[in-house]
Amino acid sequence: MEAYLDYLSLRYAIRLHFLPQHHALGPPLALSDTYPNLPGLHYLYALSKHLVQGKLENRTTTLTADGTNTLPSPNPDKTTTPQQLHKEWLHTLPNHTVVIYTDSSKLENGSVGCGWATFHCGDQQLYRLGEGSCHLGNQAEVYDAELHAIQEAVTSLLTTTAPQATAIICVDNRAALETLQFNKHNHEYAHRALEMISDLNLLGWEISTTWCSSHCNIKGNERANTLAKRGATSAVPCRFALTTKTWLLAQARAELLRRWKTELPLSKPSFKFPSHLHGVNCADT
Repeated sequence: MEAYLDYLSLRYAIRLHFLPQHHALGPPLALSDTYPNLPGLHYLYALSKHLVQGKLENRTTTLTADGTNTLPSPNPDKTTTPQQLHKEWLHTLPNHTVVIYTDSSKLENGSVGCGWATFHCGDQQLYRLGEGSCHLGNQAEVYDAELHAIQEAVTSLLTTTAPQATAIICVDNRAALETLQFNKHNHEYAHRALEMISDLNLLGWEISTTWCSSHCNIKGNERANTLAKRGATSAVPCRFALTTKTWLLAQARAELLRRWKTELPLSKPSFKFPSHLHGVNCADT
């Protein structure tokens, strides 16, 4: 029970760091004279300070852009001839359609990278327009990197030689796709990508997203994967590298698992609400 309570306290402390600047609680601070009536904030600061380092992701910016339009995927899953179905789908796209593939990668040492490859359609063929990769350091997750790859890819459309037309972003991370639709947690990389997509729409682009199978020999996805691995091994960090909220929460979970393995090696913690408590009326407790 103590391990769980410490885990929940750490999660709460992490969330406080992403509150708006003038929130009533504000971020936990080291100075003892801040929030004198809330001494628990200083405890939470001490609890989270070993993780909260570097430039933090900004989740306080108000989003003004709409979410992306998500098209039905040409691939229902990874097992039903994904490569052939994807190829047939590409053949249905009009000439000058831009197809973007994005991917992310995380090495065993924690280094994270992302990559993107941009093509345009012509006579049922794909012709490469551009590509790139980024190194996001070791304080982000693949989910974050996927969203940043999308940000970088759509930004590159500002300087592409292709005519303004329809662009479809093929993403193999469903969580990233869902975030681009709503961004209800105001993820910074998603926010930047959606703002850029909004600007491109004003210039005449029509940009949508769709899910794409990964590791199924789909040419564009495989290229983006290679670029993402290159980014993860790069020694030069991207200027957008951040300590993300997703990474911090993942670290809190990992700390609980390590502690649990040491103190209770014959059992595993559950992160689900106990089913036998669902029917409990709080008023009766």
